[in-house]
Amino acid sequence: MQDNNNSYRFVGEQILTENQKMITFRELGIEQDAIDDVYHPSISFEQVVLGVDSTANWLFGYIIIFLMYIFVLVSGQSIAGSVANEKTSKAVEVLLVSTKTSNLIIGKVLGSVVASFIQIGIIAISGIITYQMNKEFWSIFSLIGNLSTNSLGLMILLALLGYLMYSFLLGASGAMVNDMREIGTATGYVQIVIIVAFLVSMWDVSYTISVILSIFPLTSPFVMVGRLCHESVPMWQLALSIFTLVMTIPLTVFVSVRIYSNSILATVPKLSLKNIYRLARGPKSA
Repeated sequence: MQDNNNSYRFVGEQILTENQKMITFRELGIEQDAIDDVYHPSISFEQVVLGVDSTANWLFGYIIIFLMYIFVLVSGQSIAGSVANEKTSKAVEVLLVSTKTSNLIIGKVLGSVVASFIQIGIIAISGIITYQMNKEFWSIFSLIGNLSTNSLGLMILLALLGYLMYSFLLGASGAMVNDMREIGTATGYVQIVIIVAFLVSMWDVSYTISVILSIFPLTSPFVMVGRLCHESVPMWQLALSIFTLVMTIPLTVFVSVRIYSNSILATVPKLSLKNIYRLARGPKSA
């Protein structure tokens, strides 16, 4: 009973207090609307992203990783198949009458890479035009406005350099086959590296492993892009990754030319890392 009396008293005090406030406001000439605005203000806000929205980097970074993975495997396999077909059909013997082996492999790979870049450019331009025409319906791509252009540029640079490097390695692999049925085995070593790099860029591995693989040139095109998707990479690591990748490409071209030159006109023994090493360092046979 005592608790009920206390409750009634509290409610009564609240009512009397509110009435006294209203009387005071009227004596001061304050209107009811102004009082309501004070007690129940209308609040509006606008969300402003300070810096860069990491969601945008994550989305477009992984789009680049998937595109690089698909183009490397499809286009690289096409280059290797073309080289292997020329060797097994003896067409390369006719081609080498008027040019050197180095010119043949470099021209074939660069031609395929340029064609792939043109295809990617057409797809990108078509996507941009389509987005501009229908952007009110593509809510997910509103993240473009929050995308870091620096991060996107670095991702694209790493992807292009990696694509060029892998294309030369896969092109040289095609010259080591003696039969078209061996093309999968010949390109298997390079494909394993590509798949491992792709999976590491997707998975949450330890920081030490991700740093090492993001600097190691054979895996850095995938792993470094993956790191740029979800973390702030120290500048020295990023610079070292790009530097090692750029320095590795001429070495890759040299090794690919040696393997191609030593195997395109020869019967290659059982494919193994030992025989691949022998082809890469041995004297030219053509």
